Amino acid sequence: MIPARERILALLSGEDYRPAKLKDLARSLGVDSSEYRPFRMAMRDLEKEGVVRRVGRQRYTLASTVQRAWGRLRIHPRGFGLVSRSGAEPDLFVPAGALSEAVDGDWVEVEITEGGDGGERLPHGRIVGTRARVPRQSLGLFRRRGRHGAVATADSLVFLDESPANPPREGDLVLVELEAAPRRSPRGRLSRVIGDPEDPQHDFAASTWALGIPMEEDPQAEAEVGALLAGAEADREGELERRLDLRELTVLTVDPEEARDFDDALSLESLPDGRQRLGVHIADVAHYVPSGCAVDRQARERGTSVYLLDRVIHMLPPGLATGLCTLAPGRDRLAVSVFLDIDGAGRVLESRFGLSVIRSAARLTYAQVEAALEEGPGPGDAANHRDLLTEMSDLGQRLRTRRLDRGAIDFDLPEPVVDVGGDGVPVRLAAALRGRGHQFVEECMLAANEAVASKALEAGLSVLYRIHDSPDPEKMDRFRLLAGSLGRRLPPSEGVNSGQLQRTLEALEGRPDSALLRQLMLRAMMRARYAAAASAHFGLSCEPYLHFTSPIRRYPD
Repeated sequence: MIPARERILALLSGEDYRPAKLKDLARSLGVDSSEYRPFRMAMRDLEKEGVVRRVGRQRYTLASTVQRAWGRLRIHPRGFGLVSRSGAEPDLFVPAGALSEAVDGDWVEVEITEGGDGGERLPHGRIVGTRARVPRQSLGLFRRRGRHGAVATADSLVFLDESPANPPREGDLVLVELEAAPRRSPRGRLSRVIGDPEDPQHDFAASTWALGIPMEEDPQAEAEVGALLAGAEADREGELERRLDLRELTVLTVDPEEARDFDDALSLESLPDGRQRLGVHIADVAHYVPSGCAVDRQARERGTSVYLLDRVIHMLPPGLATGLCTLAPGRDRLAVSVFLDIDGAGRVLESRFGLSVIRSAARLTYAQVEAALEEGPGPGDAANHRDLLTEMSDLGQRLRTRRLDRGAIDFDLPEPVVDVGGDGVPVRLAAALRGRGHQFVEECMLAANEAVASKALEAGLSVLYRIHDSPDPEKMDRFRLLAGSLGRRLPPSEGVNSGQLQRTLEALEGRPDSALLRQLMLRAMMRARYAAAASAHFGLSCEPYLHFTSPIRRYPD
């Protein structure tokens, strides 16, 4: 007699059950040869209903017990795939026949069919969906090969399916759109001719296409921004009824000379009890970018703004990135304000948060601030606010001293600045100015990020924290040996803390090779990452921490 549905499901849901083939199931349930075919049909009905599912090697299990994961697919030259997951989870092995139509670089969903052994054998799986596809385009040089021509990319020779309407010259830099499911030889069609690969004017386009960075604006996103721009004034007037009106407060933006957007501003007030109230005012990008809209989808896809030499690809459409969300001087702008009451020792005693409307008094550069602080009164906006800038600089120094005292690391590595001529050729390489203006802005932003992280944790908000784990033991051991040879003793890598590393950097200060030593220590550090759970930030010696202050150019903010 064919076993009842309830009996089959009871077996599959048993604590000791392991996915089994149909014949093994029949044996366990006492199905004889005359009942085998109806039993097979009954199992197929359960599968059609989505109650059971076949996993690796045609073994049956309850659909509710099937594990799924997602990650980025990499195709091995031998044909199989490896899916990288986040965190410490091992890669998933996907056989060539289980790749579906996914290609190298796609973000895919994988059904886990076999568990790994915790050692060399990886968990196995099959691809059941694609969350995001990589652009099916590749950069290469046009070659007159075959019937219609070919494109020599970094990985292969892609033969064209049809002759281009306007054939490029031999050796021209071109963009080829690849077939989604390539045959034995990669094939595609020519989608764009860029030009002479030696012409520096094409470097920006070539780099962005090669890295898959989308340059075109989404028409739907642009339409949404157009509507926002048209109603911006009325919207701000309405927002004044529910926001702090801070337009009379002296608020300054301080950024590099070459900055393309200004999404953070500072204010500083003296309180009667001797404390100071630092205001960090951040453009309220979220007000203009509700979750799920076209602008949000574009920003999520890009992840960040991309700065390359003298050009930028904004994460947000220009109407927001350089318009409504830029804290331009003399313009009313919507902001999120963080107020920190700080004492003379640089301790944050109280924090407050609120939606606001601000009006920047001046757009200053680091060089202007440095000149005003060094040279005293003179013409220009920075000199007009010299007393306030001096107070901000003093506060920044107190915040920095307190941060270093608790054990934070200050690598103080110069950032390179490349000046590009009109013909696209770099003409000068220099170190970015890192004076007092840069320093106090950095300290104020760090303080605001910490305050917001603490508030988010206290309120149980679902946010992305910025995590920085302890250094890699093997790399740190190498640096420890190097530091020892220079007369600086460090404890074993497992016990080293950020304060000891900072004191080592201070001891090495003044050496002609100090910049190199800082770089070597930096390489021993783990990469910072985002995580949903709060954890310590080794380099800053604090917990918790998150990114809040750059919402124009960083999606997590």
